[in-house]
Amino acid sequence: DAHRLALQLPREKEPGAGVRAHPDHIYDFVIANLKVAMLDSAKKHGEQLQEMRNRQKEAIEEVRNLQTRALGARAQTEKHQAARKRIEAQMKKTFTDIASEQAKMEAYRRETKARLRELEIEHDSLMARLQRSQTDQGADFQGLGLSSDVDMESSVRTGEVPNDLVPTGQIERREARWKGARTTVEIISFASMSPRASMTGSKSRASS
Repeated sequence: DAHRLALQLPREKEPGAGVRAHPDHIYDFVIANLKVAMLDSAKKHGEQLQEMRNRQKEAIEEVRNLQTRALGARAQTEKHQAARKRIEAQMKKTFTDIASEQAKMEAYRRETKARLRELEIEHDSLMARLQRSQTDQGADFQGLGLSSDVDMESSVRTGEVPNDLVPTGQIERREARWKGARTTVEIISFASMSPRASMTGSKSRASS
């Protein structure tokens, strides 16, 4: 091999057997065998070196494959992380929107409840006013006579009284006869209806 060379020299003939080998022949034999050994060692060394190069090339290729796979795995990991972040952001926005809508609905519910309470109070107030108005009207018309008992043909117009509560804005006053006695008649006129007469106390305006 490359580290050890073994030469086997030809044996000398036994004493008395003949002529010994010449030293030049021995030197040439040694040189020739040394060259053969060196060539054989160089060949083996080259084969070993080529094998090492092939192994190194395979190792480099394997490293490159591992690096490629690692880069692919890293890219997939980053892609999944980005997708997860987008999903988390979307979920956070959805929860925020839901909370905002719930707050709006709660505020609208409270506002509606308060408005409904105001309407109930207003309704109760209007009903109370209507009831008082009906009571007052009933009291105003108590003791009034029937318009058919009043002699309107001989009635005399005495004037007008402004009143914003009647359709025409004024009430017409006339003097007439009610069951033979003089009385004051107040007439409320409507645009699409015949005059409506109402009588106040009968003998309060009676004349002799």
